[in-house]
Amino acid sequence: MHGRHSLIEARLEQALDAIGWRSAGGSSSEEVAAVAVHILDACVNGHHDVDVAARAIADLLYNSAASLDGSMSAASAFLPAAEEVLHRYVGARVA
Repeated sequence: MHGRHSLIEARLEQALDAIGWRSAGGSSSEEVAAVAVHILDACVNGHHDVDVAARAIADLLYNSAASLDGSMSAASAFLPAAEEVLHRYVGARVA
């Protein structure tokens, strides 16, 4: 199971890098992917609701982003980025 999680984490890191996460200045792509893999696991092996997973990843991105001046948007502002990460992750799995 750990080997599969490592592969999933690597694909999530690639998806995060593709949306420019590394330049965001918060937690690293590796750190975010290490948590996001559990969100995907819960989706695939539990609730089966992609919208729930997307919102959870949006919350993760919100909590992982740099907040230099306290003017951070709401977590919902990260939903398009979370959906893009999922889209790129799925594309990486199919390729």
